[in-house]
Amino acid sequence: MRLGIFAKIFVRPTLAETLDAVVAHGLDCVQFNFACAGLPSLPEKISPALAAEIGRAMSLRQLNMAAVSGTFNMIDPDRARRQEGLRRLSEIAASCAAIGSPLVTLCTGTRDAQDMWRHHPENESPEAWREMLESMARAVEIADKYNVFLGIEPETANVVSSAKKARRLLDEMKSPRLKIVMDASNLFHPGDARKKEDILSEAFDLLGPDMVLAHAKDFRDTGKMEYLAPGKGELPWGHYMQLLRRTGFDGPVVMHSLPEADVDESVTFLKEKMKETGSSKFLLDGIRFHFQEKGWGKPFFYQHGLGGSVAQPFGLFEPPAGFRLMAFDCRGHGQTHPIGPLDKINFNTFADDLLALMDHLQINRAIVGGISMGAGLALNFALRHGDRVRGLVLQRPAWLDGPRKDNMDVYSTMARLIREQGPEKGLELFKASAPYQKVLREAPSAAQSLAGQFLDPRAAEIAPILERIPVDAPNHDRAEWRTIKVPTLVLANRIDPVHPYEFGEALAAEIPNAAFRELTPKFINLEQHGAEVQRFIGEFLLRHF
Repeated sequence: MRLGIFAKIFVRPTLAETLDAVVAHGLDCVQFNFACAGLPSLPEKISPALAAEIGRAMSLRQLNMAAVSGTFNMIDPDRARRQEGLRRLSEIAASCAAIGSPLVTLCTGTRDAQDMWRHHPENESPEAWREMLESMARAVEIADKYNVFLGIEPETANVVSSAKKARRLLDEMKSPRLKIVMDASNLFHPGDARKKEDILSEAFDLLGPDMVLAHAKDFRDTGKMEYLAPGKGELPWGHYMQLLRRTGFDGPVVMHSLPEADVDESVTFLKEKMKETGSSKFLLDGIRFHFQEKGWGKPFFYQHGLGGSVAQPFGLFEPPAGFRLMAFDCRGHGQTHPIGPLDKINFNTFADDLLALMDHLQINRAIVGGISMGAGLALNFALRHGDRVRGLVLQRPAWLDGPRKDNMDVYSTMARLIREQGPEKGLELFKASAPYQKVLREAPSAAQSLAGQFLDPRAAEIAPILERIPVDAPNHDRAEWRTIKVPTLVLANRIDPVHPYEFGEALAAEIPNAAFRELTPKFINLEQHGAEVQRFIGEFLLRHF
């Protein structure tokens, strides 16, 4: 996430001075308003020369334009004024390419003829909703023409006054051009007795996947809503920032409704809140574990294989809307440091580390899965912590109910060569060895993966992992597999000696009602393999959860 500000907070005589003020406060992102360029907020006409000048001024200062204001009263009782608002919106949209804005922000309007930010009882009427949809359809046509997005936010005084109504609008319009601006303070109504965290969570459940911009202002409920600088009111900022992170939101967070005198204090406050809630690390056993997440909704932990990192699952799978993809670097892998006690390098401990991460993130139940070693971790977790599991995904399993001598021999050879010869010389000798040549003949992609272990920057440090994990197993009695009652997907492919196809078949046969899908081997068609992983897991998640 990046921190920005409404440009018009800085009242200056020229555009250059306004943008210089933004830079002076250590910000690199703005929500623009044409008032900053000497025009009305909704200009009657925007010359190409002025649009180009604004774009150059932003570029010169290395500023990004998150959005430009295009607000007008979309259900103004005066139809002529509505039509003029749409015409002026078209002027703004036509300038977006030159000024560098991907998004135009709108309000959904009010029946109040004098003030578009004042509530009117008729906002709740079917006629108001119908006329808002009519105006919005015209606005979407404009957005299509000029290749921009439209951002709307729930506003207490407007026809879309809640997250539920915003969801209804998105569902009825069905336009990819229509997106959500999340302003947490606008979700609260005077006298609302519900828990603030619950109101925010509900809004993110409904709107999280459609968010493109977040606003940062505070509020105080004194019988009417009073809006304040961030940190000076009642908004639960920690929860708001956590929700933004968990949604996978990485866009701009834009401050507004504050005097210029409060900008520096607000910047400090918000950066600290982002830092507090933005950590992708958690501590356990003196080890700093690295984790990653993307998307919003039902949590799906998808773990990497031996010698891998979170980059593997995140490179293979894009979570569908409504799912939160998560993974962590296991002990001795990726960005998790230090390696910790060697006697804890085993499947039981790795599964317990996942349990600790779920507790850290306050996740009660999740879909768990993984690739190769990650599949073993997920299987161990499902057997030992079954009450925390909603579903199970086992991709290219490399273990059944005991260690594998063939894998033990290969990996112990690799560890010995790294320890005795160093990674570079060890790789040279390993490539000349009989175990490597055998794998290379049978499955070149598997051989490449084995060789990659020598190239890990931490190869010397993590060599013991190559010895310890192959001699372990996720469990030691396959009868236990029959106790798994959650929806399960098993994926396997042929021509892969490290991940035998028969292992996938065996697991799918023993786990009750498990679905089995065959993947194209990576060395035959890597692109097709990846597309099948995406399709099979995506279909599984959407069908069962």
